[in-house]
Amino acid sequence: MIAGISVALVLIPQSLAYAEIAGVPPHVGLFASALPPLLAAPFASSPYLQTGPVALTSLLTFGALSGLEATGTAEYVQLAALLALVVGVTRLVLGLMQMGAIAYLMSQPVLVGFTSAAAVLIISSQVPAMFGVFPDEDLYVEVLEAGIDVVTTA
Repeated sequence: MIAGISVALVLIPQSLAYAEIAGVPPHVGLFASALPPLLAAPFASSPYLQTGPVALTSLLTFGALSGLEATGTAEYVQLAALLALVVGVTRLVLGLMQMGAIAYLMSQPVLVGFTSAAAVLIISSQVPAMFGVFPDEDLYVEVLEAGIDVVTTA
């Protein structure tokens, strides 16, 4: 009982923040944090994969969908739900095919670099909100995409 309460106390604000990073309304994060663990509990157990929202998944969702629709709209939320469904089905298929060993092929420097870059992007996306300054979102996406292009071409 104490563990469940502890997890809920951490998960609720965390899911609201991850929803904002992904570009969906904050209340959607509550569904994203509650439903997947309940559905995956009887079927999934992995020391490496987390079911539910995480910062990197939220950032990747934003990166994949921000060019398709305006963030926070109903269409954007539908695209995010479709993306989550596709990823879930893909994860299920890979699990049934016993393909989890592929995760061991990623080198430690790649994982550390990806995690560090994601941390910088997440922090930079939240600093304006921390100070109550909200720049033009289109400009922010352009700057973010330009930074990603510089990193990928280097």
